[in-house]
Amino acid sequence: MALPPAAQLSQAEIVSLEEQLLHRVLQRVDLSLEERLSDTVSAAVQHQLDAMVPRLRNEIEAVLRALVIEAMAAELSENTGSTPASGA
Repeated sequence: MALPPAAQLSQAEIVSLEEQLLHRVLQRVDLSLEERLSDTVSAAVQHQLDAMVPRLRNEIEAVLRALVIEAMAAELSENTGSTPASGA
């Protein structure tokens, strides 16, 4: 709101104008802040996921490898001494 330089305002009018200006500025900041926070949080989450994927793959591979080794060992120990099935 533009005022002529010679305008004399009461203290109450000045306070009211300051409050209106502050309210409008805070509304603009709030909209921008929400967008930027959303972008920042999304980028941070994506960065963490990117860092986690190789570690998770390594952990899953190690667990699967151990499970396969255990399963093969159990199978071999159960079938030790038996003759292989033929014709199937």
